Amino acid sequence: MKRTFAILLSCILCSTLFAQEPQSESFSFWKNWSVNVNMGTNIYHGDINNYEMAPYKKDWASAYGFYLQKQFNPVFGLRGQFLNGKIKGTKDHYGNDNPAYLRSETDIYEYNISAVANFSNWIAPGKPDRKISLYGFAGLGMSNWKAELKNYKTGKIVSSNGTEGNGLGKRTTETVIPVGLGANYHFKDSWSVNVETSIRTVNSDILDAAKGGYKYDTYNYSFLGISYHFKNKEVKPSPEALSMEVLDFSKNTHKPAKTTQIDVNCQLPSQIVPGSTFDVKLTINKGDIFGPAEIHHTLPMGFSWTGFSLTNGLVDFGNQLLTVKWEQLPEDSVISVLYTLKCEQPQPGINNFNGKLFWKSGNTDKVTAFSNTINVIGNVKPTGENDLLSENKKPTTKETFISQVVSDEIEYRVQIMAVREKKTNIDDLAAQYNITVPIKEDYYKGYYIYTIGSFNNYGKAKTYMYETRTDNNVHDAFIVKFRNGKRFAP
Repeated sequence: MKRTFAILLSCILCSTLFAQEPQSESFSFWKNWSVNVNMGTNIYHGDINNYEMAPYKKDWASAYGFYLQKQFNPVFGLRGQFLNGKIKGTKDHYGNDNPAYLRSETDIYEYNISAVANFSNWIAPGKPDRKISLYGFAGLGMSNWKAELKNYKTGKIVSSNGTEGNGLGKRTTETVIPVGLGANYHFKDSWSVNVETSIRTVNSDILDAAKGGYKYDTYNYSFLGISYHFKNKEVKPSPEALSMEVLDFSKNTHKPAKTTQIDVNCQLPSQIVPGSTFDVKLTINKGDIFGPAEIHHTLPMGFSWTGFSLTNGLVDFGNQLLTVKWEQLPEDSVISVLYTLKCEQPQPGINNFNGKLFWKSGNTDKVTAFSNTINVIGNVKPTGENDLLSENKKPTTKETFISQVVSDEIEYRVQIMAVREKKTNIDDLAAQYNITVPIKEDYYKGYYIYTIGSFNNYGKAKTYMYETRTDNNVHDAFIVKFRNGKRFAP
């Protein structure tokens, strides 16, 4: 039986090692592992007992243990457990009421492998933020013990075992089958506490050093424990990185050789109407120039910054001057800066947007100027697929604006929120932003992302994004791509 257990343990460990996900930059061996330490009591059931149900207080014995668990999916896991403690029993009278005066004490070590089933995730799946869960387990292990049976009146040792065996310290060794139930409470992201009780049946009648009566001695281990849950090592992407990817900026692949000047291209929509919001995109061709830099962009009266920006620098706005500061320019030879402005009460007609980029070339201060114009028109929004603010005619309601997308085509949606590891209540999210259309939830690169709308045309999706920013005050809403219902990076 010991050889069988050793073979089983080896197979389980090997399958755990080689059943991992393919390695990647975010791969971690300890993903979905947890370690638990626990302490509780052992209660013995066997020949040296006076009670039918409740033991004597003096027969309660302390024990402690720890286990290492691998969770393969939300329902099933595997754990290896170690347990050490005492087992005590008292028998005052035999069945014929003759005095017995017997007391046994056993020092026991146990190690086992158990399969664990999370009943809560089994019955009600799809709740990774569940606080309380119930589970059960069953396994196979080895028990090593040293037992002594005494007459507590005379102090004489009646019988003993565990000094000539083949277990730890020449202890008596036999197989044990643990079966039990428990409950977990996740009080923090990586921490949980659990209570557990189990019956452990030993393939022996001499656990108490008394042979006869019970064919298989058993004991109950109940404990309170605390677990730490390891998680996958991931580099948390910055909001800039997440958003720059999905705003569909064209990728600049040209990296010029040695550069001594910086070129700045300012992109604006050709025309807007009062009350609308729009994006300003600056493409900075800097080559191999590094060091501190600063953008000063002067906004015409009636225009303001919404607070939304995608840069690797520090953004500030005051007295119609929007500034972006870098202590060190990014390494890329071509970088993009985007921020969203609002057209509140501007002058009608052509409005000039002038700016300067201040940078250093060695010890010399340099300035690169840039500019563009916007035509402020009446209350009809512009159209035109080549504008940064390309929009079709606004529908009467947002519900009628959502279209169906063929599954194998690219689907565009508008993302309104992303939450790391923990889900958000969709009803609360809808109420927060007064959203009346369906909100979809997907999991992508360690985040739960929430999107609205469904389009097979980027221009329509962009129009819907601007409506969401304006009508629902989701100022940082942006466009994401899906294919066959799965989020993907362009």
